[in-house]
Amino acid sequence: MTRSTSLFAVTLLLTSLLSPCWATDTLPTTIVEQWLAHLDHHEYQESWQTAAHYLQRAIPAPQWTQTLVAHREPFGKVIQRQHSTTEYKGTLPGIPNGQYAIAHFLTSFEKKDQALETVVMTLESNGTWKAIGYTIK
Repeated sequence: MTRSTSLFAVTLLLTSLLSPCWATDTLPTTIVEQWLAHLDHHEYQESWQTAAHYLQRAIPAPQWTQTLVAHREPFGKVIQRQHSTTEYKGTLPGIPNGQYAIAHFLTSFEKKDQALETVVMTLESNGTWKAIGYTIK
C-alpha cells in the first residue's frame, strides 16, 4: 500500500466515523425555498399541509395560521432571500431524536431590512424533507 493510498484510507475512515450515517441525505435548499414560498404568498394552510407530521400533531392548522399572521405578516413582502448556512443534527431540544437540518436565510423584507429566517426540517421515514419549525428574527 502506498503512502497516498493509506492516507486516503485513513481520511475515508475518519470521515465515516465523524459524519452522521445520513450525511448523504443532505437537504436541497430548493425544498426549503419552496416551503417558504407558501409563507411568502400567505398560503399558511398549504405550509401546514406540506409540513412534517410532527408539526401537524403539535400545532393545529388554525393556530399555525394565526401565529404566522401575527408574527410574519408585519414584515411585508420578501425583497431578497439568501441561504446562509445549514446545520445537521441528530438531536434537538424537546423533540425526539431524528435527522434534522436547520437552514438559515438572510432575508430583506419591505418593513425589515435585515432578518434571519430559520427553518427546521426533518427527514421523514419516506425519505422526504419536511418542515417542523420556522422562526424569524
